[in-house]
Amino acid sequence: MGLAEAADSPVFGSGAGVVVNTSNATSCTWDGVQELDDEVWKPAASYAFRGRSNETQSPGHIDRDITHMVRRLSVTEKIGQMTQVQVGLLLDCNGELNETAVKHWINTWKIGSFLESPGNHNGRYSWYSPQKFSELTDAVQRIALENGPKIPVLWGLDSVRGANYVKGATIFPAGIATAATFDADHAFAAGRVAAKDSRAAGTHWAFAPVLDIAVNKLWSRTYENFGEDP
Repeated sequence: MGLAEAADSPVFGSGAGVVVNTSNATSCTWDGVQELDDEVWKPAASYAFRGRSNETQSPGHIDRDITHMVRRLSVTEKIGQMTQVQVGLLLDCNGELNETAVKHWINTWKIGSFLESPGNHNGRYSWYSPQKFSELTDAVQRIALENGPKIPVLWGLDSVRGANYVKGATIFPAGIATAATFDADHAFAAGRVAAKDSRAAGTHWAFAPVLDIAVNKLWSRTYENFGEDP
């Protein structure tokens, strides 16, 4: 069964765009109108901001347990670990996490990564606080450690100019505006704050900074990068 067929399987419903957890007989009671997350911003103290370092960090030695883990994976599991699925395929018709769907993606497809904010994909809340966001990502992690290859998942987020998908995060000017300051320290600090705020929500991979080179002014996303001259 391919990914297209998976979207029409009993676990996911058919063509609705949101996960319907029919295998657990979930009763769809939500009217689809997203709610406001009333949690206040409480950044995680363990992700304290540190200043810029001029030292280049090398990858370093690969731990022996990591090498052993990769060697024991089948080809199917390796492909799954390199595949990323958007969070909407993990939600049920009430905008909540569908654990059956999570187990399906991890057990059947060996998925190693998820991305995006549930607020963009019919999640219960229009804008998720670090608390609500991390509750969801932590639940997915618990399932990942008990199913499939039993490997923690990576969660990616478009924190291009700050963690704008995390309620209460600091938002910065777009990349092209940051580049116009010609202040590398400012650009670095903005990236560090975006990383801290993204991590507070339980995500590990910020899709930023955008290092594309702007060679065509007509490109609609030129504003996300630092311009045509690196």
